[in-house]
Amino acid sequence: VKADSGAIGGSLTEEFQILADIGEDLLLVSSEGDFAANIEICPRLKVTPKDEEVLKSTSVKEFDTPNIKTIEALSKFLNKESSSLVKTMFFEGENTTEKKPFHFTVLLRGCDEVNLIKIKNCLGLKEEPRLLDEKEVLSLTGASPGSCGPVNTKEKTPVYMDHNIEDYKSMIVGANTDHKHLSGVQPGRDFEVEGIYDITLAQGGDQSPQGPGTLEQIRGIEAGHIFYLGTKYSEAMKAQFLNEQGKANSFHMGCYGLGVSRTIQAAIEQSHDENGILWPSSLTPFDVHICQLDFNEEMNNFVESLSAKLESKNIEVFLDDRKERPGVKFKDADLLGFPVRVVLGKRGFSSGVVEVTLRNVGEKNEIKIEEVSDYLFKMMMELKN
Repeated sequence: VKADSGAIGGSLTEEFQILADIGEDLLLVSSEGDFAANIEICPRLKVTPKDEEVLKSTSVKEFDTPNIKTIEALSKFLNKESSSLVKTMFFEGENTTEKKPFHFTVLLRGCDEVNLIKIKNCLGLKEEPRLLDEKEVLSLTGASPGSCGPVNTKEKTPVYMDHNIEDYKSMIVGANTDHKHLSGVQPGRDFEVEGIYDITLAQGGDQSPQGPGTLEQIRGIEAGHIFYLGTKYSEAMKAQFLNEQGKANSFHMGCYGLGVSRTIQAAIEQSHDENGILWPSSLTPFDVHICQLDFNEEMNNFVESLSAKLESKNIEVFLDDRKERPGVKFKDADLLGFPVRVVLGKRGFSSGVVEVTLRNVGEKNEIKIEEVSDYLFKMMMELKN
C-alpha cells in the first residue's frame, strides 16, 4: 500500500501489509483496480457540494447559537447537513526551515476529519501539528471552542482550507463570540486564505483516487516498508560514481525495514483455529510437541533417545513432562500449536506404538516405536518443503 515516509523522508514509499482484523493500521483499497493506501496519506478527490446555498454569495449575518459546542449540535439546531457547515480548528506547528513554532487555522467540512500527516506534508512541518487546547483557543480567538471561526480572530493566523470547501461562497462558522455564529462568510472576501490542500482523512465509500471503484476500509499489520530516497542522502555524503562520459553523479538510494515481531503476530492472526495457533513450519518455535502421559524408566529413556535423534536432525522438540492430566496437556498442545504432536502413554507404549497428530488437520496415526523417529523426520521435511 502507498504510505507516508515519516522521518526517513524520500518518496515512492510503500508498506507491505498483512490483513488482520486486529491490525493497528487502517487501509483504503479500491473495489476495482489495484489502488491501495494507508489512510494516513490516501488522497481524497474533490467533490461537488450538495447544498446549493453554499455556492451563493450572501452578506454576513450573526445569529445566536445558545450552548452549541459541536458540529453535530449545530447541524441539528439549524436542520442542515454537517457537510454544508465548516469546522474551524487551531494548531501549532514548526516549519522545517524557520524552526519556529507558529499558530495556524484549518477549515474543513463539518462531516470530515482532519489528517495531521497531510497537514505536516503540505505545510512542510517538522512533525505533526499540535491541536491547541481550550485555553489557547480562547486567547487566540476571544471565544471558547465551538464558537470560533476565521473572521476577526484576536491573533491573526494563516488560514488553510481543505479543497472540498474551496467553492463555498456562503460559510457558516463561529463568530468568535461565545454562543454566536456567522452565516454568509466567504473566503477571500471576509478572511484571507493562505493555502488550499487535500487535508482530510479519506473514508470508506469515497471515490477511488485512481480509476473506477470506491474505497473500502480494512485493517492490516505492517510487516515491511520500502523507501525510495533518490539522491537526498548520497548528495549529503558525496557518494558518487562516474558515468560513461566520466561525469560524477550521485547514487540513487533506497532502504527498507522488516517488522520481525509483527510478522510473527500476523502469522498467528492469519493461521489459527478455535483451539489455538497453527504455526507455519517456517516460523514455529518448535517442530514436534511430545506429550508424555506416563512415567517409568523405559519410557523416560525412549523419550530422551527420541528427542536426541530428532535434535540431531535439526528438528526442534518441545517436551511436556508435567505431572498433569492428559486433557490439560492436549488442550495446551492445541493452544501452543506446534506442527506435530507425539503422545506417549502407558497403554500405547506397551503395545509398541505412539500416537502422532498433525496439528493443522487433526489427523492421527499410530506409529511403531522403532519407526517413529524416521516417520517424524520425513513428516517434517514434507511440511517444510
